[in-house]
Amino acid sequence: MVERVWTEPAAPVTGQPIRIVSRVSNRGQQATPGGVKIRVGYALDGQLATWGEINGPLAAGASVEVPHAGPGATAGAVGAHVIVAIVDVVGLIGESNERNNQRLIQVAVTPPPPPAPPPPPTSVDLDANRLAALHQLDRRFRLASEDPGP
Repeated sequence: MVERVWTEPAAPVTGQPIRIVSRVSNRGQQATPGGVKIRVGYALDGQLATWGEINGPLAAGASVEVPHAGPGATAGAVGAHVIVAIVDVVGLIGESNERNNQRLIQVAVTPPPPPAPPPPPTSVDLDANRLAALHQLDRRFRLASEDPGP
C-alpha cells in the first residue's frame, strides 16, 4: 500500500529539479516474495513520468521509502499538478487488497522569483572629457559658494 507521497522541495519552482518519494508498506501477514522488487510508478498529470524501486522482500508490517530513480524530474509549468504513486504497477505481488496501491497529491508549481537587482556600482569610469567637465562644475560651485554677494 502507498501510505504517503511527497516531493522535495514541497513547493517547487518551475524548471527546478524535484525528488518524488513515496512511503510503501506491507499490510499483509507475510513478506513480499524474495527476488521481486518493490516498484513504484509516478504519474504526472495522468502520464507515467518516472519510477523508483527497491529490492524485496518487504517484511509483513514493514514500511520503506521509495524515491524516483528514473529520468530526472523537474517541476513543470506554473500551476497545480497531480502526482500519483502506484506501487506494484505491473501486478507482480499477490495481494488481498489492490485498491490501496496508489495515492495522489497535488503540487503547486510557482514561477521563479524575479531576478535580484544589480549591485550598485563601486566605481565610475570617466573619460577625459567628462572628468574635465566635472572639474569645471566643481570650480563654478566653489566660486559661487565663496562669493559673499552684495
